[in-house]
Amino acid sequence: MVAFITAQEQKKIVQAKRRRRIDLPASSIDGAKNGVIPLTVSSKDMTFRIPYFSGQKVGAPLVAHVRTRYSSSDWANVTTITTADKDTTLVIPANRAIDLRGQPLELSYDYLFIDPPFSPKTLYLAEGVIYWPELDEVEGTRISSELADKGVSLRIRASDALSPGALVALFCHGSDCESSWVKYFRIEASDAGKDVIIPVEPRHLKANKYGHVAFVYTVNNGGQQWTSPVSEFQVEGDLRSPVPDHGSLGAFESGRLEIIDESGKTPITLRTHGMSIGDVLTFVFWGSAVGTVYALQQTLGAHQIGKDLKIRAPYRPDQLGGAAKAFSIVERASGGAVGSPLMWLSVSTNR
Repeated sequence: MVAFITAQEQKKIVQAKRRRRIDLPASSIDGAKNGVIPLTVSSKDMTFRIPYFSGQKVGAPLVAHVRTRYSSSDWANVTTITTADKDTTLVIPANRAIDLRGQPLELSYDYLFIDPPFSPKTLYLAEGVIYWPELDEVEGTRISSELADKGVSLRIRASDALSPGALVALFCHGSDCESSWVKYFRIEASDAGKDVIIPVEPRHLKANKYGHVAFVYTVNNGGQQWTSPVSEFQVEGDLRSPVPDHGSLGAFESGRLEIIDESGKTPITLRTHGMSIGDVLTFVFWGSAVGTVYALQQTLGAHQIGKDLKIRAPYRPDQLGGAAKAFSIVERASGGAVGSPLMWLSVSTNR
């Protein structure tokens, strides 16, 4: 004899069956070894693998994620399970795989037939010729007020570019421009294959509370030069901002960069106001698209003081990925360093 039930009871039973407990396995990248994705793997299409798991349903949707720590090149894709007893694979195209290089990655996926639908996370380091600067104690891109009071350790990962004899220039730019600094060093034979750890002192962080710091480095080695991506971090202050009950907090707005192609370059004017003969000027420009960073360094002569410097960054505005930033740091001939305000532009979509 059948048992009659209510519509509400039927709904609960269906939901319970759909959202039953399943232990999802972790995803992986084919060819990765010991938590590292080699350059040989990221130089072509990469395979994102979701292992077979008991209870997987044919036709069920899966959402795969690769999240980057520093860049805006996160990757995600949606697929469906096509077999009841095999792995599910997705392809990360080679042009997207290259964008993931040189930084930590986090892999996961969502199986929407269970609750919660989230898989365990898999952590990888994607090999690069040069790596993003990292702060060891910081997860994500926000430096807590407590860490700012203690100081942090900046890590430059070992790479092919950092072989013995390499000359490295490390730049720190802060929203408090007096807290900007520059360090130069050389890689010795005893340093080969080792990460470089640089202490970032509290005085350089505390001055930037409620603001930001950015790190970038250049490497000269064997007649070649590399410039790392720029790692930006927000520095929390001791207190929190008041928040309106009705509305939302605002932020400073960006300027605008028109899409005007000047022979494949983006022209920038830098005034020498506040600079002196013998000062060493470093100019750093980057877009939100991976691989669009440019650094220029020169010692200022008498013929340049009081005049505008015309700088042509080697990327078209439409290659920058929707936004661009730039700053300059001046190392005084008399000692010390100072940073400029940060230039922040959105790339105009109006023609």
